[in-house]
Amino acid sequence: MLGQSGAIARFLSSKSGIYGDGDLDRARIDAVVDYVEDYNSSEEDRKLPVFFLQGQCLFLTFASNSPPPEWVSVFRANSFEDKVDAISNIFVNFLPTFFHNLQRLLLREGGEFFVGSRLSLADLAVFDALHSFSDPGDAFFATLPYVDERIGMLEERFPTLNGHMVRVYNVPEVKRWLARRPEGLF
Repeated sequence: MLGQSGAIARFLSSKSGIYGDGDLDRARIDAVVDYVEDYNSSEEDRKLPVFFLQGQCLFLTFASNSPPPEWVSVFRANSFEDKVDAISNIFVNFLPTFFHNLQRLLLREGGEFFVGSRLSLADLAVFDALHSFSDPGDAFFATLPYVDERIGMLEERFPTLNGHMVRVYNVPEVKRWLARRPEGLF
């Protein structure tokens, strides 16, 4: 038996050929996947080392001062107005930085895929995070007040990232999964 969703995702990605071509690819894929995962983590969990590759040298910095995600406040809001305020906070104070950093990573790789020249687990992780903000049929999207009025931010301000989401959405296996996945928020 194998536990933990990240371990399962990496195992299945390795078996299906979307987990890179070597140790460095896998580390870069993990870095993108972990960044996406971190945006759902607490502030304390996000003060982890981040490695940047330039040439063949790894540089270490610490991710800090990132605004904490406020997703829980959306679901626990006492009123519709509180929920609207929480969503506004996310769209103003958090998502622009998150999207900017993802687009910057994508552009460093040429704008098509996050690691290398083909689909990887990194691309699927980013797609999963972005798709919930852009698909009115997504159960998460349906919980967000006025989000449809704000989602244009991805298309307008982050066209390369939006193009990536569309590219991954059009992968036949992804389309099939989205058409038959179980309904529900999680």
